[in-house]
Amino acid sequence: MIQTHYSNINGANTLVALGADEPIIVLYTATLPLLPVEPSQGDQLNIAELIALNGNHWRKIFSIYAKLLAPLADDWRHYRDHHLMHRAAQIRLASAPTGSELRIVAGKASWEVLACNTKTLEVIDKHAKLFVDNQTLCTPYFDYRQFPNSLVTSAREWLQPRLQNRV
Repeated sequence: MIQTHYSNINGANTLVALGADEPIIVLYTATLPLLPVEPSQGDQLNIAELIALNGNHWRKIFSIYAKLLAPLADDWRHYRDHHLMHRAAQIRLASAPTGSELRIVAGKASWEVLACNTKTLEVIDKHAKLFVDNQTLCTPYFDYRQFPNSLVTSAREWLQPRLQNRV
């Protein structure tokens, strides 16, 4: 089950993240998926519920995240449905950053919020769409047109040695 995390933003209790309490890796996005109910801090959800409610758009995001994190590349579907964001991974609003060992910043909107200047970052793929700085990976938005499997492979090659099967 996936946990919800809230923060007081401008006097309102606002959902800021889904996933592990103490993440090793955080995916920063401009938005979060809709939730099936108004869960309170620590309530548990699952990927199937979130995909059913949010449709193909969030299925793609969860699928790409699973392809990046799954210890075995061929097992990403099982990983997405049963393990993604349970132990050490989280999806979080870019506007509510937190400390974590590794960060994936998805899409230009999130790059801007987190001040990721791709002109000063190292390029790690032949198409110049993946950028790294220390423990941060800046990627295209998690959509198959912008982030095809060839880029997923390049991103996995950078991420997997850093994750060491901890997610």
